[in-house]
Amino acid sequence: MWSDVYALDMFETVFKQKGLLSEEAGLAYRREIISRGGSIDATQMLKNFLGREPNDAAFLRNKGLDV
Repeated sequence: MWSDVYALDMFETVFKQKGLLSEEAGLAYRREIISRGGSIDATQMLKNFLGREPNDAAFLRNKGLDV
């Protein structure tokens, strides 16, 4: 479930706002997540990509719950 929480947070925060085909968003994802592999903690990679602490708001909205 946590992977869904993080994926929806990234989708709503970055990809949906900047556009699904945004070069800027894609390059940031590649730089902050994919290229790091397992070299740093996954939570830190997520924080770097989002520019903030992750949260579950997007996940809860996706499940039809009020945030």
